[in-house]
Parts: sequence; C-alpha cells; structure tokens
Amino acid sequence: MQYSLPNLTYSYGGTALGHLPDGRYVFGECGNLYLQDAWNSSFYTPFSTEPSFIDPSFIAIWDGTFGVIGAGGAGYSELYAFNPGNTASLFSNVGTNYNFQGALLDAGSILVNGASWTQPTNTIYYMTLDGATNKLVLDGVSLYSAGMTLDGSGNLYVADNDDGSVYKFTPLQLDAAITGAPLTLASGQFVHDFGDGGNVGSIAVDGLGRIWTAGWNQEGLKVYNPSLDQEFSYTPALANANYKVATFSSGGTNYVAYLNQADPGHSGTAQTYGFDLADLYAIPEPGTLALMGLAGLIVGIRTWLQNRNS
Repeated sequence: MQYSLPNLTYSYGGTALGHLPDGRYVFGECGNLYLQDAWNSSFYTPFSTEPSFIDPSFIAIWDGTFGVIGAGGAGYSELYAFNPGNTASLFSNVGTNYNFQGALLDAGSILVNGASWTQPTNTIYYMTLDGATNKLVLDGVSLYSAGMTLDGSGNLYVADNDDGSVYKFTPLQLDAAITGAPLTLASGQFVHDFGDGGNVGSIAVDGLGRIWTAGWNQEGLKVYNPSLDQEFSYTPALANANYKVATFSSGGTNYVAYLNQADPGHSGTAQTYGFDLADLYAIPEPGTLALMGLAGLIVGIRTWLQNRNS
C-alpha cells in the first residue's frame, strides 16, 4: 500500500518516521509532524504544538503514549519527549546531542548517534532523559553518520557508512559500555556487508531478525535474511534512491514501511508513505526455492550413493 503525504516544505528538509503499537505512522518533515488517523488509512492529522525549527532526524516511539523526536541539524540539537498518539501533545526538551538517529532503550533512556564538523566520526551515545547521563558507548563507527536500530530483544544493530557493513551488539555489551569503557566495531558481531556505504543511511530490523536498509546510493530497499544467509532487493513502484526504511508489527504480522521523496532537492515535490508484508521480500522467489530444493535433493542422492558404495 502507498499513500500520499504532504509535499516537501523546503528543499533537503529533514524527514522521519515512527510507528505506534497499533501500526499507525507518525511522520515528520521540515518542522511539521503528522499522525495517521487509523492504521492503513490515507488520512492524517497534523500535530498542533510541536516546537519551532524541528528538522526531524528521527522519531523513536516506546509505546502508544511516549516517544522522542530529534530536532536534527549538523551538530548538537535538542531532543523532545512527546505523546505520539495525541496531536495536541506537549513537547518537553529532554537534552541535546548529535541525533542523526535515535533508539529508545526504555522510557527513560535513549541511544543517539551522529557525526558533524565538530565531531569527525560517527559515534553512539547513551543518554538518560532526566539529563543525568550522557556517555559515549560506541566510538569510531564510520566517517559519516549511518543507520542504527534496536531489535525486540534489545540488540543494537549499527551500520558502518564507510563500507556498508552492519554489526550487532548484545544488551550485555551495552550494559557494560554504559558503566565502563566504550565499545568499538571490533567488539561487535559482524552480521552482513551490504556492499556500499551509501546504502545503510537508514536501517531497520523486523520481528524475525531480518535487516532492511535504504540509502542515497541504492534504488529501493535491500534486506538480509540471516536464517538463509541471503540478501534480497525490494523496489516499490517509486524507482529512485530517496528512501528511508522502518519496520513494525500489527496483529502479529511483520511489515516493512518506507518514506520516499520524489525530489529532495526541490520544495513542493511529492512525498509518499508505503508499507508491505515483510515476508514477501525476505525469502527466495518460488523459482529460486525450487532450485534450492533440487540442489538439496541432488546432494542427498549423491551422499546416499556414496554411502551405499562405501
């Protein structure tokens, strides 16, 4: 499904996407914030009280009543807590940091990442939303900012924009880094190489642990299925490289969602939200499955013959 969003307010304006537990999206762009009226609906309602000058970098939603939005920008900027399910919500400043991307660990703490002219490499910080702690937990990720996300078990997935690789860090590793020395990429588990740093600016993990990516150097989306150790591509009807990716679950079903801009460099151009069943694009096509099954059958027959003749 694809739905039209408000046109881009100004060229190269920031956009962000989050989902409520019921599947509704919260969409931010160029200082404006919108809530989908109902899941799988083309209608949306603008928030009426968002702070001025938010060029949203991320929207992280913990539950139906609590989320955090990053104000974006090239360096330190504000993070605001709000009620994502209420378009009249108040917004509360909960600190400042680099915030290219953000992921809530719980209702009181968040991981944020980013790089800028004053911070030459992309790093990840742990922040408590009461302002008590702001600590480096992962150092020297990549030269430029890239995607990061948490899965449902609290594992952190970090993209290296230098080469397109993705690494995984466990909750135990994060806990140790929050109280002790920062992690490095060498501390993590290498998961997959997507082949180019320009395609991991946005990443998400679905309910079955499959990693989805999007970026300026990749048309559409890519997905890596660790259970098959295979990578697949998914290009919706919008054949360009202007995507941001997200995942959500509704009614026990896993979905992949995306934002798309027709032309980020020109104000007034179209923006689109879409979603689809994640399972349709993270498994081999039927013909591929048949070939895999045939290959397995041949290997099985060969093994049986070898055992029979030995």
